Amino acid sequence: SGLMMLQRNVAIAPDGSAIVYRTVVGEQVQLVRKPRDEVTAIPVAGTEGAVSPFFSPDGAWLGFLAEGSLRKVPAAGGAPLTLADSARMDNPGGAWGEDGSVYFVGVPYDLRRVDGDGGEVQVVASLVELRRGIVTPWPLPHGRGVLFSASTPDAAEIDAYVYDVRR
Repeated sequence: SGLMMLQRNVAIAPDGSAIVYRTVVGEQVQLVRKPRDEVTAIPVAGTEGAVSPFFSPDGAWLGFLAEGSLRKVPAAGGAPLTLADSARMDNPGGAWGEDGSVYFVGVPYDLRRVDGDGGEVQVVASLVELRRGIVTPWPLPHGRGVLFSASTPDAAEIDAYVYDVRR
């Protein structure tokens, strides 16, 4: 049995100027961006099939997961870029730290880090030996690391952990 499906399908811009959420556009699921002062949400090109949107700390980029990859797209519109492959899609999540690190859940339910500009992917935490799969990363203030939860396969037990980059 796999971990239960956990997703965040809404993201709020750091300055509160817009929200991004996952919805059906035409016949396809994709992300849309709704500025605070607009009535209508606008589809974000290149985000078809996307889940778990999240903003960069400066609000310039929108991170998301699609087709097993961690991707980013300019929040104002533009072409999406792939930052990393082997991202979990059944329990996706991403967190963009103030230091430029992007954290995401990889296969097999480990916590991975990549720079927001791309580059080498690092596995920073794994709890496989504890029969725990990592889900739902959240960035800590000042680029200090990431808070995440980990669950047993049946989700009967869920614990919280911190990956501290200073250690």
